[in-house]
Amino acid sequence: LLKKYMNAKVKKLLTGKESTITERIEYRFKDKDGNWRNFQTTGNIVGNQLLFITRDITDQKKTEEALSKSQQEFASLFRSSPEALV
Repeated sequence: LLKKYMNAKVKKLLTGKESTITERIEYRFKDKDGNWRNFQTTGNIVGNQLLFITRDITDQKKTEEALSKSQQEFASLFRSSPEALV
């Protein structure tokens, strides 16, 4: 799916249908131990070349999920409190 998506973007660039492309996509793969790893690839045009930068964002995703869970727990506690909280 990633390859198909990127090929379509590159084709638009090469045919002149798009003069600039800056794309950021996130995807995940299983590593050799069977654990999911999250990646983010950003593609840019530099002169007449394509530049792709890929980062492992697994830890960032875990932190975002933990923060979201914490916020949900706090909101639930706040709503269920019989006392007025200021």
